[in-house]
Amino acid sequence: MRKWTAIALCLFLWGCGKSAKVVTPLGIDEPDRVLYENAMKQMARHDYIVARELLQTFISSYQDSDYFQKAKYALAESYYREGGRENLDAAEASYKDFIIYFRDSDLADDAQMMVAMTHIKRVQSPDRDNTEARLAELELRDLINSYPNSDLLEEAKQKLRDVQEVLAANNYGISKQYFKNKNYPASIDRFKEIASKFPDFSKMDEVLFYYAESLRLTESADAAGKFYAEVVSDYPLSKYVKPASERLMELNLPVPPPNPAAMSRVPAQQPDKGLFGKTVGAFKSHPAVPPNTGAATVGGKDGVFAIDSKSNKD
Repeated sequence: MRKWTAIALCLFLWGCGKSAKVVTPLGIDEPDRVLYENAMKQMARHDYIVARELLQTFISSYQDSDYFQKAKYALAESYYREGGRENLDAAEASYKDFIIYFRDSDLADDAQMMVAMTHIKRVQSPDRDNTEARLAELELRDLINSYPNSDLLEEAKQKLRDVQEVLAANNYGISKQYFKNKNYPASIDRFKEIASKFPDFSKMDEVLFYYAESLRLTESADAAGKFYAEVVSDYPLSKYVKPASERLMELNLPVPPPNPAAMSRVPAQQPDKGLFGKTVGAFKSHPAVPPNTGAATVGGKDGVFAIDSKSNKD
């Protein structure tokens, strides 16, 4: 393969008349480093197309370089940062390729997180297609299961909860539609699925109440009572406590007292943002690539690239 074009400038002639001096350009003895640093400069300028051209040249030419792993990761990141559906598809493929090449790398868990992020960036509102949310859920679970010692574990769990909030909201909308249409068997199946799969859903008090209502309206009073009681005891500040208590009395069932432990969960039941803003707003893209750094790795847990400290030498 053709090497970095700077190699062609291996000698400069300096002087005039009959005298000449051979000068070796700075860094010509480390063309891989020069090429990698040039690619990083283009990343810092957000010129991702040029950065990719340089990185692809590097990957083809310097597979034994100390910078090879970093270049592979940087190539994936260039697609991710540029954004757009096609670029995010390419980013996902490139991050997965990185994991195949460097499964034992310190950056493998980062790459797996970024695979999930390519889907998170495309998550739509709960009333629309939830394909990307489901794919994000799968990739986050893969990170949690495959890298149990990762320092990204808590972040991955939080993102998983955020994604599941969107999935639960999508399912809840369908459930409510079944309920309004008096298709109670279908609404029961949906509410049951939400309660079992998404226990942290911010509208679980509503889910349980309408789950109970669906059961009551299909003459499953005993089963309904269990969920009315759960609303009263576990969601003491919910607006559904009063109607749930009334239903229990109508069914001649006891009204339980509030569960003291549930009081500490009350703020979490009352998000101060809209559902979609609360969840998808938590999915942040990476900050801009710093042009100067002395960091020792190409990527940290926030995906920011850096040139090795040794590369800052003259």
